[in-house]
Amino acid sequence: MSHRHAEIAAAFNAGVKLSDRVPQGRGGSLAADLRASFPLWRFRTVFDVGANVGQTADGFSEDFRDADIYCFEPGRWAFGELKRNIEHGVWHNVQAYCCAVGERVGELDLYVPVETALASAMVREGAPERVPVITVDGFCAEKGIEQIDVLKIDTEGYELLVLAGAAKMLAAGKISAVLVETILHAQYSSPRFVHLDALTAALPNHELFGLYDQRPCILGRQSLAYLNAAFVLKSLFTGDHR
Repeated sequence: MSHRHAEIAAAFNAGVKLSDRVPQGRGGSLAADLRASFPLWRFRTVFDVGANVGQTADGFSEDFRDADIYCFEPGRWAFGELKRNIEHGVWHNVQAYCCAVGERVGELDLYVPVETALASAMVREGAPERVPVITVDGFCAEKGIEQIDVLKIDTEGYELLVLAGAAKMLAAGKISAVLVETILHAQYSSPRFVHLDALTAALPNHELFGLYDQRPCILGRQSLAYLNAAFVLKSLFTGDHR
């Protein structure tokens, strides 16, 4: 058994069940898996919440060439690097906003550790930065965005609040897929991560589609520390898509 297959097996051993309504063998490339499972899907709008310096946006720009990609990064240093990467790269379809995304519009203290760019509002390590907060619902209303094809969230423990601020779009079935960083095992609990069970409960209209970017736990190679879980709108499995 390969290392990646061992990790997937560990996920199933933890009680995680992926949708069986589409072809199996997922977990390599989200874009490739979505296209294989939903060949008529045309990706037009992608949100990267917690974009950092653009690591995910780099891949999204290639994977979703015809989509508008909106990046949100509240940390001033990381946002500066993100802007430079956009200006000096080949990301013709990427735009960036220096703000946090949360449950309601306002401000919050973002803590930025000295030795890492992994800023967090949930972990009080490092110097605080006061940053503006927007919501997914509010941003979409302001920009006239009617549908989000992929909503990626990596916000160091703030993921549920991001989803709370997208409540209207989620309830209306206007967010087709959600890719979010999470953990499976209680042994690896951290305020920087939200457990998969909590995310599943927060996304009742979506179904767990695939597990990506698995990171092995220090407890052993048969356990996963954290990963990205992809959820897809349940109505898409019946062919109900715009």
